[in-house]
Amino acid sequence: QASKEVLLYGGTDEPFQKITSNGHSFAGSISDIKYGIFTAAIGGNIIFTTHDLSPLTASSGWLTFTRPIANDHIELVYAEEDAVDQRVEVIDARTGCHLGHYFGQDGYCINAGALNFFPSTHPSDDWRVDIHPVSWLKFS
Repeated sequence: QASKEVLLYGGTDEPFQKITSNGHSFAGSISDIKYGIFTAAIGGNIIFTTHDLSPLTASSGWLTFTRPIANDHIELVYAEEDAVDQRVEVIDARTGCHLGHYFGQDGYCINAGALNFFPSTHPSDDWRVDIHPVSWLKFS
């Protein structure tokens, strides 16, 4: 239910919860994190990899990433000038679902509940798809 609130209505996970939609917990030490990819919980768009987890994840209440797997897999939505909340929203480029917020040099602060995590048995950069548009990736 929390994932639905985050993804569809712009909600926020409870601070330090860090449990993905498919049940993987990232509440421990960043050094304990397995290799793998993070996809949007709705639509399956590949958004981040563990290679891009920021050291800020350890102290932040949310998962923090330095960059997306491909720039066109997300969209940044900037607040209007007169808006009280000036945060930059991060949405899934495929579905428009809310993922979290972008804080410039501090990176992408993302709700774990908006993501699914799929671990890998070894480190790899094989997931990097910077040169391919979203439409290139096909999911069942």
